[in-house]
Amino acid sequence: MIMYHGGFLLLVLLVLEFIMVVSVKKLRKHYLIT
Repeated sequence: MIMYHGGFLLLVLLVLEFIMVVSVKKLRKHYLIT
């Protein structure tokens, strides 16, 4: 149960990091276009 919870937290952190990277790339493209 503890390992599952730890894995779940790790998965959430990875998803948040992925979202941040994608949003940063979109912002960079937006700033390059304008």
